[in-house]
Amino acid sequence: MRGTKPHMVEDPEAITDQTAPDWLSDDARDEWDRVMPILAERQILTIADL
Repeated sequence: MRGTKPHMVEDPEAITDQTAPDWLSDDARDEWDRVMPILAERQILTIADL
């Protein structure tokens, strides 16, 4: 690949607090709890992503 990575843009309507859905397995819930704070901090996750 050539070129540079695009810069991530913070979305003013980003989701910053989202609890895991009830239907997730225990392993999936653990992963959700690991990844969600990172995505919330970066302010890049939107309703469309869910």
